[in-house]
Amino acid sequence: MAPSGLSCHPKLIWKCGWILSCALALCACASLPHGKPGPFHDLNRANFALNEALDHAVLGPAAHFYASTVPHPIRIGVHNVFENLDSPMIAVNEFLEGRPVPGLDESGRFLVNTTFGVLGLFNVASPMGLHGHHADFDLTLAHWGIPRGPYLVLPLFGPGSLRSLAGTAVDNYYGAPLEYLNSTATRNDLTVLQLLDVRAHLIGTFHLIYSAPDPYLMMKDGYEAHQRFEFYHGNPPIHYPALGPPTGSGGH
Repeated sequence: MAPSGLSCHPKLIWKCGWILSCALALCACASLPHGKPGPFHDLNRANFALNEALDHAVLGPAAHFYASTVPHPIRIGVHNVFENLDSPMIAVNEFLEGRPVPGLDESGRFLVNTTFGVLGLFNVASPMGLHGHHADFDLTLAHWGIPRGPYLVLPLFGPGSLRSLAGTAVDNYYGAPLEYLNSTATRNDLTVLQLLDVRAHLIGTFHLIYSAPDPYLMMKDGYEAHQRFEFYHGNPPIHYPALGPPTGSGGH
């Protein structure tokens, strides 16, 4: 799989998991206002085109092959394992946001799925009422009042912001479990598998994005709607374009 001499960071290469959970947000994209282009608009367009070309040439076909050849139960198990590895950092960020109950839920999920779920292969926590959450240091910074900054697209990273770069760096430094593996070859192989798992789960989402009249704006609006959804923990304030931004949004 990956060459043994290459050391990769699993969440720094096209961080699809938090970037493109757009299935929750795509229905809102058509109603979102298109504001003035940001200061990085031309760079963002160029980087989006590069990422799209790379996805069409490499990651997309690889994900389709993975989804069509690996049996569904095995893919579900792989997905569960990687989700379980994210739980400790999610719990930490929930505590940092001042949300102890979700933090304890996520900690319990990790403990239960790691033990009774055979290292996370089986999700036994959800039937027990320990449901998963989403939190990362980007959202933690948002809850601390740090402005998001301009929208930014970087090669391989996908959509984000100046704040998300800092948040991702912290999450990766402290909370990327694969980086603690001693074997570079094993770490890289698992990184590739994680990327395939994430991209395979987003096949339908990417199809909708690429089918849009302007895929760049579809991606941008979906990302921003998703970030707003996550910041308000699934209950964002109603926002009508004529009324301006939601009160107290603080540019999140």
